[in-house]
Amino acid sequence: MDSRRHASTSAPRHSSRDLWSDRRLRRIRVTINAMGRRRSRTIAAIALLSVCAFVFGSSDVVPPKAPSALGAPRFVDEAASAGIDHVYGGGFGHAVGGGAAVLDCDGDGKPDLYLSGGSGSAALYRNDSQVGGALRFTHLIGAATDLIGVNGAYPIDIDGDGITDIVVLRNGENVLLRGRGGCRFERANERWGLDLTASATTAFSATWEGAAMLPTLAFGNYVDPASNDPHHLCFDNEMVRPTANTQVYAPPIPLTPSWCALSMLFSDWNRSGRSDLRVSNDEQYYLPSDGQEQLWRVAPREVPSLYTADDGWVT
Repeated sequence: MDSRRHASTSAPRHSSRDLWSDRRLRRIRVTINAMGRRRSRTIAAIALLSVCAFVFGSSDVVPPKAPSALGAPRFVDEAASAGIDHVYGGGFGHAVGGGAAVLDCDGDGKPDLYLSGGSGSAALYRNDSQVGGALRFTHLIGAATDLIGVNGAYPIDIDGDGITDIVVLRNGENVLLRGRGGCRFERANERWGLDLTASATTAFSATWEGAAMLPTLAFGNYVDPASNDPHHLCFDNEMVRPTANTQVYAPPIPLTPSWCALSMLFSDWNRSGRSDLRVSNDEQYYLPSDGQEQLWRVAPREVPSLYTADDGWVT
C-alpha cells in the first residue's frame, strides 16, 4: 500500500462545522466552571454574614457606648496662693470700674496682669508660673504703674514698636503708659501729646485710620459730680487723632452730646471699610427725651457726626 495514501487516511480531516462545535463546547465548559466558582463564593459570603449576625446579635456582646457630654468646668480661686493680694474699692465715683488689662509685658508668652484699684493703687503683676505647675505672680512696684483712681486699663501697642503699651482710665487724668520691655513702663502723655480734659473715664476703644502713625483713641466718660443740670449730668466723651505724619496727638474732639458711656467699640458694622464708633450709655443719667444709645460716623479727616433716625438709627 502506498505510504502517502495510508498517512492521509490515518489522520482524518475535520470540517469547519466540527471545529466551530469544539470551540463552542469549550466555552460552555468555561462558563459552567465560572458559574460554579461564583456560586461557591456566594455561599461562603452568606455563611460569613450569618456568623456575624449571630455574634453581633448576641446579648453577650455590648455595643459601643455613645459619647457622653463632659461635666461643667470647675474653677478654683487661687489668687492668694498665686501671690495676688489686690482690692478694687471706692465709693460711687468708682462704682462702674474694676477693669484689668491682660498682656505679655516681658515677652515670655505668659499673660501678665495690670489691675485697677479704684480709690486704692493699681498694680502690675508679672506671671512667673512654671508650665504645668502652680500659678505664681510677682507684684512689680513702680511709680509709673502704681496709679490712684484707676477705673480700667487697656493693652495696646500705640507706637507700633512691638511692645505692648497700656491706656489707663482714671478719675482725673487718663495716662498712657509706654512699654519698654521687661515689664517696665513709663508715662508717655507728653511724648505722644495726649492732653484730655480731667473727667471720670469708664470706656475706651481704638482704631487705626488710613496710614496714620498712631491709632485714633476714644474715651467714654461718666457722671460729673459737679453738675446739677438734668440735661447734662455727664462729662463729655472725647476722641483724639494723631496729627498728619507724626506720632503726636492733636487736641481732643468732643463727642457731644454725651450720656455717661458704659462701653465703646469701633466697628466696621456696615462693611464700608471704615470704622464707626458705637457708644452704650447709662440710661439712668439722661432724660428719655434727650439721650439714647449712639453710633458716631467717623470718616477720615472729618469731624465725627451722629447717625440719626434719618439714617435708620432708632433706639
